Amino acid sequence: MTQQAAPKTGSTTEYHVHYLDAESGRLGHETFDGLAEAERFADSKLSAPESWATVDAVPAARAGRLVA
Repeated sequence: MTQQAAPKTGSTTEYHVHYLDAESGRLGHETFDGLAEAERFADSKLSAPESWATVDAVPAARAGRLVA
């Protein structure tokens, strides 16, 4: 399992890209802070007819815990 970078402070949304690497046949996942960056990455993964990639907007995980 790979570790993902934490979203930038103050970010409320992160973008998850899931894709099929047609050369290896493996599924991949990357997380981005910006939509444009995520879309560029997803587009770069569409090199073969059987390739696919999705971009999902996800609420960013909160760092730390709230204490009562």
